[in-house]
Amino acid sequence: MLRLSAAVFLVVSAALAGCEGSVTTPSTCPTGMIQCGAVCIDPQGDEANCGACNTACSRGEVCTGGTCQASCLAGQVLCGDKCVDPTTDRTFCGAQGDC
Repeated sequence: MLRLSAAVFLVVSAALAGCEGSVTTPSTCPTGMIQCGAVCIDPQGDEANCGACNTACSRGEVCTGGTCQASCLAGQVLCGDKCVDPTTDRTFCGAQGDC
């Protein structure tokens, strides 16, 4: 019975070997991913490991292209470090893109 359990474990482990976030051995991460501890992560979009292992984004930020950025609601734009509504904000009236 013990041998059957070990065989099942090996089959399941092999099936998960290429999955994002799967447990891996050193240097076996798919292209574009990095190893953080025992798992492979995508540093371009992982909020807990943005750009590098253990570099977490703050609350209200998303990881985009390996950097933490404010997540603005639809219709808002990021001006400096805050999201504003360019149709109602007096300072940034009519702002577009990155202000």
